[in-house]
Amino acid sequence: MLVDPVRGSGWDVYAQDGKPAFIYNWLDMEKHTVAADDEHPPGEAAVEVRFDYDGDGAGKGGDVTLYVDGKQLAGGRAGKTRPNIFSADETADGGLDSQTPVVDIPGYGGSANRFTGKIDKVVELA
Repeated sequence: MLVDPVRGSGWDVYAQDGKPAFIYNWLDMEKHTVAADDEHPPGEAAVEVRFDYDGDGAGKGGDVTLYVDGKQLAGGRAGKTRPNIFSADETADGGLDSQTPVVDIPGYGGSANRFTGKIDKVVELA
């Protein structure tokens, strides 16, 4: 099987049917999703994804925990990660996925999925 090393790779924080979720898409061959069981009401919210990397080398997996407003909603595993960069021509979007979709949900890709709310900030913690 031939695999495009860029297409389908990436991660995303999104909501499906009002349920917050996180996906790590490994080369479009493995998709690791962590999703809340219940809908979150519309409105302002602080969404946090914690990734606890297994360590000891590149490409390992880790534990993923999804929080909204400080409350843990879901947890799971991402079994593998890309050992290098994702792509030089894909984008790091906020509020939409304008290039190759990370998630296989009808209507997700392109500007059709644009978030119409306000994102105050995105913070990466080491």
